[in-house]
Amino acid sequence: MTGTHAEHRKVATLLADVHPSPAHRGGMLRELVRELQTEIHGFLPDWVPGSEARDCLEVVRELFEEYDEVSPALKLYDICTSLPWLFPPQKKSVKALVDYLDELAHPEEKGHLNRLRDELKVLSPIPQDWRTAYQITRSEFGKLDPLSSIRDFHDCIDVLLAHAPLVLWTFLRRVAYRCEHLSSGFTDTAESIRDICRRYIESGLGDRVPNLESKLPSENWGSRKHIATRIARHSPDDYELTMWWYLDTREPDTAPVVREAQTIVVPDRDAIGLRELPGVLWTALERELAEGGDLGDKQPILEFLLPEELLFGEPVERWPTADLPLGELLPVVLRLDRQRPPESVRVDHTVRWGDLLGLKADTHRIARVASPAATIEPDCVGVVVGNMGPDRERFIHRMIGRGTPLILWHRGGEAVRILTSMSPIKMPDMLREHRRRKGRDVALIWDNPHWFPDGTTLTWKEPREP
Repeated sequence: MTGTHAEHRKVATLLADVHPSPAHRGGMLRELVRELQTEIHGFLPDWVPGSEARDCLEVVRELFEEYDEVSPALKLYDICTSLPWLFPPQKKSVKALVDYLDELAHPEEKGHLNRLRDELKVLSPIPQDWRTAYQITRSEFGKLDPLSSIRDFHDCIDVLLAHAPLVLWTFLRRVAYRCEHLSSGFTDTAESIRDICRRYIESGLGDRVPNLESKLPSENWGSRKHIATRIARHSPDDYELTMWWYLDTREPDTAPVVREAQTIVVPDRDAIGLRELPGVLWTALERELAEGGDLGDKQPILEFLLPEELLFGEPVERWPTADLPLGELLPVVLRLDRQRPPESVRVDHTVRWGDLLGLKADTHRIARVASPAATIEPDCVGVVVGNMGPDRERFIHRMIGRGTPLILWHRGGEAVRILTSMSPIKMPDMLREHRRRKGRDVALIWDNPHWFPDGTTLTWKEPREP
């Protein structure tokens, strides 16, 4: 594709707009030619940088006309999207350039994408969870319009089509998964999305997007078994114990694969007293572990869903087993047993959860807080709570209410001096080792926003007696 004179001129004008300063523009063109020499082992324009925009035009015209067989527009597109220090992706001028190069490099895609848009716009029904899918996609690519500026799902499709196909594909993958696994009544919508995308791939234009099914989470990739244990008050003196197990794929935007639930009861009684709970729980856990509680080389994570009085007042990490205390035998994490929060909180919570799973170390995004009046930055994904005295519970409640997925504190009020240079996803396991070596009273809230076993987002078997 040699391109027309008008196309050459537009590419040159867009290149000049990226760096309006003649000096900066000369440096940009020199770097661009250097990168092209690496990519294309052959002819390159014999070009000397000057101060006029026609220098850009000379480079573009010679490149397009003399080296057509390697698709110059595609080469320019690849280079302009891989040199962020030279072509900052947040600049509107860079976006205009790469969008136009994309259009030149893939002229046949435009009609197919228009048909794709038309088919997506008539999809029905669409779960409201598409907003969460968009927010997560936006956090991943970082250059999409804010959710507040998007009116509805149809508007969202138009916004995404203005970017590379991979952005739309990533969003559709998430919507399809949510239709199928997180919301009831949307299975047909998920299948329609896959059919539409499959036709796009079969048209021969799918080389720049992944197979939609291949991007769905697999139970066998990076999965970790959780044994979820809810302790709910049954009467002023008694509790009911319900257990599930599920596989967490550690995908930032997907729900765990939940397996059976059972209500643990004591013979001849409807509920269990607090003093009996540790023994009844260990009996059930011992059976579960004996029947295959391990997954790979790691122990399952024991996840407590607790009412407020037990979350703060009962050190479940120290409950006895046949050998070690519970928190030293297994990674133990906590949740406040509550109803599914409002969508506004859920969206923020989900984005922070995805960011948390992607962190490589305990950075500034996990705040160490000693005062309940401390300001928590919006991008904070976790807090390590210091000694706040009677204000500690109120502060932790506030952190849960804002959608903070990780909260760590010492039940005795001491400073928590761990986890300063590690990936947060390893925290449950590292905390178990810390309890074995240095102390048993560190508590960890590990709050997966996709897992609310209240019957509104997940379907689980009716509780049954063992």
